[in-house]
Amino acid sequence: MTPKKFKINKVDTYLIISIVLMIIYTIASLIILVSTGCTYDQLTICFFAAFGTEIASCCIIKSLNIKNEKVDPEPQDSKGECVG
Repeated sequence: MTPKKFKINKVDTYLIISIVLMIIYTIASLIILVSTGCTYDQLTICFFAAFGTEIASCCIIKSLNIKNEKVDPEPQDSKGECVG
């Protein structure tokens, strides 16, 4: 038997990258706070708002399978007219 290849889809990759960037930003912000004694409050708020929204929307898409949902056409009779 050949081992099954593990495939990560695009949404999972984007989530991982977003979480890693949030961790890197937090560490960099803490280093700046310790070295200079000041923080960039507005930048931090905007950064976490943007990436938090992206992560939340990706999780909603993943949990509801919105991306892979297909719309079925209206049922038609043998003459090609819509029924219902």
